[in-house]
Amino acid sequence: MPMPEWQDQAARRVYERNSSRAVIFDPTDHELFVVQAQGFDWQLLQNGSVHRYRDRFGLDTASAHLADLDYVVHRLDAGSWLDVAAMHTALATALFFPGYYGRNLDALNECLGDVGRYSYGSDSSSAGTVLAIAGFDSLLDIDRPTALGVLDIFARHARLSALYGHAMLCLIETVRDDLGKVGGTDVFQASVAEFPPDPPEPFDESTIIEFGFQFYATADEADDLALRVESATAPILDEIGRYCTRVDLASERAGQSDERHSSSSRRRAPGQDLYEISIATRGVGDRNVLGERIFEAVTGFRLPFEQMSETPFGGPLLADALEKYPSLDQA
Repeated sequence: MPMPEWQDQAARRVYERNSSRAVIFDPTDHELFVVQAQGFDWQLLQNGSVHRYRDRFGLDTASAHLADLDYVVHRLDAGSWLDVAAMHTALATALFFPGYYGRNLDALNECLGDVGRYSYGSDSSSAGTVLAIAGFDSLLDIDRPTALGVLDIFARHARLSALYGHAMLCLIETVRDDLGKVGGTDVFQASVAEFPPDPPEPFDESTIIEFGFQFYATADEADDLALRVESATAPILDEIGRYCTRVDLASERAGQSDERHSSSSRRRAPGQDLYEISIATRGVGDRNVLGERIFEAVTGFRLPFEQMSETPFGGPLLADALEKYPSLDQA
């Protein structure tokens, strides 16, 4: 195709930049397309352009996935809007609308068309554009017709922008399931595979937390592994308080007689037994955070443990832990 005659060199540069953009999903390359169709963005775009999440975690996680895929993500929080005027101000700021933006739905309709054509609020070198609105129920309570109008306008322009190879998505946080259709299609309830992080689980001096690791090892190897476990975890446990390491042969019930470990499927070598190397700590911290950090530290040292356990000893069980780790009874 011959290059058009250009009077305006700036327009020529825009043409050259945009005409070289690769499509996001390319069905002509079968192997590549199989990979692309497994992407998080495809899972959303194949069903529509407006999707709802029931909580902030889902919205934030989806936004982060799309940002990782090189989408431009504009995040807004409708919970801070007191009226429709505040909504228009937030949209204009986030999407870099021009100063003459009229702050009404007609003006929004015009400016979102410009976003779709990469005039502002978007980037032609990115994978696409995302508008993520937290607390959307607040806007529905302020002015439901306007809230639905925003979604409808976005959906219509997302459909048009697809003609330019510009993927546009609107993600909202809402518990409402009565939004109906916008832009002629349903507002799909979406989900993410991740689960919210566990809530904080603080502990203090009244509790001892024990982390146990099973290893196939000889007696000498077990002593060396205990030192390495302590070296891996000491920087973390120093922040908590006191700690103590212990090496024991595992019980028959723990799988001492098994030639292949049930968790790792690793076989024991000649002369090895199943050892339990435990490290207990007493102090102040968050159990969930501590457990994750201990696991990452030991795996980071490439220590070949079969499985890890975590046991809290508090209340009447504290005495049992102190019998195993008497040094933790000292202030």
